[in-house]
Amino acid sequence: MYTPFEEMPDHARVWVYQADRALTDSEKAEMEQHLKTFVDQWTVHSKDLKASAKVFPDRFVVLAVDENHNQASGCSIDASVRFVQELEKHYNLSLFVRTEVAYLEGDTVKTTPVKSLKQQVNEGVITANTTIFNNLVNNVGELNSQWQAPAKTTWLSRYF
Repeated sequence: MYTPFEEMPDHARVWVYQADRALTDSEKAEMEQHLKTFVDQWTVHSKDLKASAKVFPDRFVVLAVDENHNQASGCSIDASVRFVQELEKHYNLSLFVRTEVAYLEGDTVKTTPVKSLKQQVNEGVITANTTIFNNLVNNVGELNSQWQAPAKTTWLSRYF
């Protein structure tokens, strides 16, 4: 059962998928329609999931489930992963990037390989105040308050 993302409660569980490239405006609009269709049909053991999905800003796909309504199970989570893999094929991109860190440069989301972080810090590309995306947030509340944070307050603090 699709619920607008803005109406999802803070405790709703989230999964954040980072794309390996920015989506165009038309891709983003089309992808959000695919996401809405999937979420509207997403179930757990034939029961509706109260869920939502959104593309933020042009680089991240976020799925959310209010598990107070019905809990996502292994099968429903597997279905979402298969759907995300279908999105990858359709848009010719990777949404399972785990070896790159995303950060803001002005209003643009950039990425850098984890292995290059120290060099990026030494060169001043990433500073203590650079906004870093923490894709390991667990719920909507954390997404809203901790997903974007200054590098100095994240695990990257050891580089400063």
